Amino acid sequence: MSIQARVQPTREEDEPSQEVFGWLLSITVGDMTRLASRIRHRVLHASTSTSRLVARVAGPFNLVHIVELDHLKRVIRVPASTGSGDGMTKTAARALESQVTVMRLIAKETRIPVPTVYEFDTSSDNDIGAPYICMSFVSGDTVSRLWFDGPTSRAMEDRRLRILESTAKAMAQLSRLSFKKIGSPYEGTDGTIAIDP
Repeated sequence: MSIQARVQPTREEDEPSQEVFGWLLSITVGDMTRLASRIRHRVLHASTSTSRLVARVAGPFNLVHIVELDHLKRVIRVPASTGSGDGMTKTAARALESQVTVMRLIAKETRIPVPTVYEFDTSSDNDIGAPYICMSFVSGDTVSRLWFDGPTSRAMEDRRLRILESTAKAMAQLSRLSFKKIGSPYEGTDGTIAIDP
């Protein structure tokens, strides 16, 4: 397997902060691509001949790695809450589990496009030494970028109306998902959804 070490943030403001992400910035390209390749082999039963880290993008709560394995992109999202080196608290681990449950529930019960979650780990006992979620890559742009992209014009107003319409359609689909109590959804070992505090 060949590994390329070119990492490019998509924008200057995507440069990750040492203060926020700490030691997570020292995760090597080799460790990240090795993790992605092993997940691909475990979950999809496919081997990888070439891999590279396409980009590393910093969000407010996650460090997102876009890895390309034989021309297929995958995303490995690492929570910033582990950047201090203290590991993930039990509450943060449950929140990560709940995020995975919600993404899988939305994919199963609606037509809203969400990434496929291939694997997640709330521990640090893995190739990168940090919790992560590995999911499919969904191309596109953020609403915040599209909303303000360019001077105000008829085309921009039409784009904004399409954004609002698609948001309303997604909200209508989400409104069908209801639970008997407030809390965080988790998938039980039997596949049922439970709501915890």
